[in-house]
Amino acid sequence: MSTTGIGDLAQSFQLRRDNARLQETFRTLADELSSGRRSDLGRTVAGDFGPLPGIERGLKAVAAYETSATEAGLMADAAQSALGFVRDRAGTIAPALLLSEEDYQPTIVDAAGATAARGFEDAVNALNTRVGDRSVFAGTATDSPALADPETMLIELETLIAGETTAAGVEAAVGAWFAPGGDFETTGYLGGAAPLSGIPVSEGARVTLDVTAADPGVRDVLAGLALGALLDRGLFAGILEERAGVARASGDRLLSADYAITGTRARVGMAEERIETAKSRNAAEAQSLELARASILETDPFETASRMREVEVQLETLYAVTARMSRLNLTAFL
Repeated sequence: MSTTGIGDLAQSFQLRRDNARLQETFRTLADELSSGRRSDLGRTVAGDFGPLPGIERGLKAVAAYETSATEAGLMADAAQSALGFVRDRAGTIAPALLLSEEDYQPTIVDAAGATAARGFEDAVNALNTRVGDRSVFAGTATDSPALADPETMLIELETLIAGETTAAGVEAAVGAWFAPGGDFETTGYLGGAAPLSGIPVSEGARVTLDVTAADPGVRDVLAGLALGALLDRGLFAGILEERAGVARASGDRLLSADYAITGTRARVGMAEERIETAKSRNAAEAQSLELARASILETDPFETASRMREVEVQLETLYAVTARMSRLNLTAFL
């Protein structure tokens, strides 16, 4: 019976080819282990690259929504902080203006007026808050301050009440100036007539930050503080009864405004909650998409390490076989 074998040259070529193949496989696995990425993506997806572009588009969309939600969150947080400051400031000033009849002394009224003047300035500055280059309370006019400076508004009010002779008349005039349709809307409020449109924060979800410095609750607080600030500018100088009347009216307005501005803060709080919900949804969607992409692009380090060990054993076996064959001679054969 005849046998067929391969010659020494062919056998040597076969061993070299196996060695090169195993070394190349080992290098590829080493690269995959260090980079965490598959080297032959086409083989992994079997030529079907359709899902990967869709995943990448989804990740880009989620990233854009996350940026938008973060910006909206910063705007909402700034609005909430400013409104909280204004409310707390008004709540601190009101008691100083609301004194009993026997407590209304010239020095006490003067001090209350000075406190209200500082409070009015602080409130206006807070409502002119900006986040980056965007005004928070100016509606669509994000490049404009929401309110004129305090001095401008108080000068306007002084001109308006110049002919008034009673505290009640002053209160009515100041209230009308800040009321809807009053001059506050053209002289005091510098923002846009419309609030910001809905901001997209996740797929199919938009958040509207519609609170401006022209909001009724904000106007009520500003009117109360401005009324008290006029005392600091010499309103009814020397007429204690009328000055005390203005102080009481200012304190009453601040107390009654508390409910309105609390409602305004609640609206901002609802927007903050929606933004946080959207950010959580975006994070979950991004994680899901990243896992899907990783299943296509990335390697399992444990599996790769195991395959490297297998190839290493094969190489060692091949080297042993090669070395053994190289030592064969006729004497050893016989």
